[in-house]
Amino acid sequence: MINLRSGSNPEYSITLSAQRLATLLTAVIGILLLAHTLIQSLRFATGNDRLYGLAYAFSFGAEHNVPTLYSSLTLLVCALLLLIIGLANHPRQRRSRIYWLGMSAIFAFLALDESLQIHEKLTEPVRSMLDASGALYYSWVIPYSIGV
Repeated sequence: MINLRSGSNPEYSITLSAQRLATLLTAVIGILLLAHTLIQSLRFATGNDRLYGLAYAFSFGAEHNVPTLYSSLTLLVCALLLLIIGLANHPRQRRSRIYWLGMSAIFAFLALDESLQIHEKLTEPVRSMLDASGALYYSWVIPYSIGV
């Protein structure tokens, strides 16, 4: 059990069961994986290209679809939980509060990046600017590594 209480107002609290949350997230991933596998299998077994739209909607290898939405929302929920933890810290615990709020900002950026494909849009400009190839073919890792 995770119990978050506000340092300034103890009557507000959120109680989460880590086991139930993990079970829920695992179930959603399982359902998405099952949908992906069944639709792709049906598409290739029948040769029916009309299933392409549905296959794309549940493809784990595509963007702007249901699995991407799940990833973005999961990262956003993490950012919100980290924000709550940071705000719930006692005001005198400044270093701890800054740590949690910083983690919240990072996860919020990751959620934004996942939904807007920021790193994919950086690949070509960085690759051409640095003439990157080989291990740095996916050159978005260069500015993100600097950021880390």
